[in-house]
Amino acid sequence: MAKKSFINTLLERRIPQILGSYFVAGTSLILFIEYLIDKYQFPSSYPTLALFALIGILPSVIILSYFHGAPGKDEWTKVEKVGIPINVLFIAGILFFGDSLNFWTYQEEDLIPKETQDTFLINFSSSPNLYKWIDEYNKIDSLNKLPALRTVSHASLEEIKNHVIPFLETKFFNLDISLYYSNRDIEKLLNKLPPAIVMNQYPIKEEFIKEEEKENIFDEIEQIYKKEKIYLDGIINIFICEKKPSGETRWGEIYDMAVWFMVKGLSSSSYGNIYFKDDNKIGIKEEIAKTLYKRIHQMRFGDDYLGEVVEILDNKLIKIKMVNSNVVYKGVKVKMERVYSIKKDSYLEERQTWLDDLNYIDDFLKNNAELQKEYKNIYKINKAKKDSAINHFTEILKKDSLSIGNRGGYRSFVDDNNDYYGEILSITDDEAIIRVNKFEYPFGKIKLGDEVRLDGVYKDK
Repeated sequence: MAKKSFINTLLERRIPQILGSYFVAGTSLILFIEYLIDKYQFPSSYPTLALFALIGILPSVIILSYFHGAPGKDEWTKVEKVGIPINVLFIAGILFFGDSLNFWTYQEEDLIPKETQDTFLINFSSSPNLYKWIDEYNKIDSLNKLPALRTVSHASLEEIKNHVIPFLETKFFNLDISLYYSNRDIEKLLNKLPPAIVMNQYPIKEEFIKEEEKENIFDEIEQIYKKEKIYLDGIINIFICEKKPSGETRWGEIYDMAVWFMVKGLSSSSYGNIYFKDDNKIGIKEEIAKTLYKRIHQMRFGDDYLGEVVEILDNKLIKIKMVNSNVVYKGVKVKMERVYSIKKDSYLEERQTWLDDLNYIDDFLKNNAELQKEYKNIYKINKAKKDSAINHFTEILKKDSLSIGNRGGYRSFVDDNNDYYGEILSITDDEAIIRVNKFEYPFGKIKLGDEVRLDGVYKDK
């Protein structure tokens, strides 16, 4: 009888057919796991584990198909009795110890860009701890009384989230930015962090939350996401509450935003304007969406700051000194804004400048009944700020001094009542001439030192 060729033996034992079916089934399994990751956020290491298991068990599949692939009953051989258990024990050992030895993650970690900030956790909060913080604050007699504050309803918070999240996802679609949103467990942790609206008025910040406790919160969140192979660059906490300004009978919504880098700590904190629901204006959800988009865009792709006003040529022309000329050319639209920087050696002068600006707007509207009526809310809020600044000027300076400390740091805030807009007419070296086209409000005016930023970059398209 002629000796069978090796290929005929394989065909007779149906090894190609078995291996082909195994390949199709294994591919389907991995594709199904990928679907579970996309749909239900399963750990991203599962496809790697499945691929290893499928390849690792392949020797057992070949042995079984070789000795049992042909029609009819076959006895178990010594190769099968020894080879298959060894193969299975090897795979089980690698799977069991692989995670602790970082077999599945070392390649991912090597690919993580260390200098690029592109992965952020976003939390929307109206923490019930607000009332506890207010009570703690009010126990200290030396501090000015906090404004009337209260949490927003769950429905209001959901309305804001349902507007902001789709807005961000649309804006960052196809860009190399990954955004994650907190679940209930993460919310509970971040709700322990006092908001800027309280902390910025309170110099003894350690009384609200100890530095060690704060670091433990971030470490715990970082570890939760690392288990899912997600390496956060920063956490953005949006705190929303209601506020009743001095002299007002209505409650309005206000928010503040704190950005925490996982390595460097707090990047910045700021809070926006107050929004009354019966005003026919942009709402708080639109403001949060645009502000958050702008902040993330800046962290990932760089700041939009161009420079500052150094000369007023006439009431429509200004000269600016640029620090960022890479994105500037003739015709570029720009926005000028008034920024007050509270620094160690100049906070007295800066606070006086701020008070002068509040007085200017108050006088402007006070002497124009028609504009006063049109800008009723701005007039009320500006007047309340002015009166508070005059009555508590010494206390404000003391807070500034305590908050800055002896390390030479600073903090800043913006009053967008002073915004105005224009376009670049000409550029010479690091200077540019700008034609002012529009003021945000009729009482706006140009001032030396106003900061210049790109305009239109963050607007809806």
